[in-house]
Amino acid sequence: MKREILDSLLRENNGFLRTSEAVATGISREYLGEYVRKNGLERAAHGLYMSEGAWDDGMYVLQVRYPTAVFSHECSLYLLGLAEREPSVFSVTLKAGANTAGLRKDSVKVYRVKESLLNEGIMCIV
Repeated sequence: MKREILDSLLRENNGFLRTSEAVATGISREYLGEYVRKNGLERAAHGLYMSEGAWDDGMYVLQVRYPTAVFSHECSLYLLGLAEREPSVFSVTLKAGANTAGLRKDSVKVYRVKESLLNEGIMCIV
């Protein structure tokens, strides 16, 4: 039963598995760790694992790790189809005062705006 739930989560998320989603279904962290080892999942980021065949999507991993970050500048051009290739350095915008140490450590360009402006013109691209 637990294995089927985790297999389903992997399929639904294109080969990615979040610890938080697994725990939310009632699966223990211990069982999840065992599942990760047995299935050869790779740690993509804290609380995020990916299967061997999954596409290593840096933008997806970044969005999972920093859900309040909004892709901007070069990244938004790429996502809108206005750039020919994925940017070599990701750019995100956060509200002023947000902790950006982890992002900067990962070589992400970080911009800040007033919180009231953060959601202006935001688009969801799938």
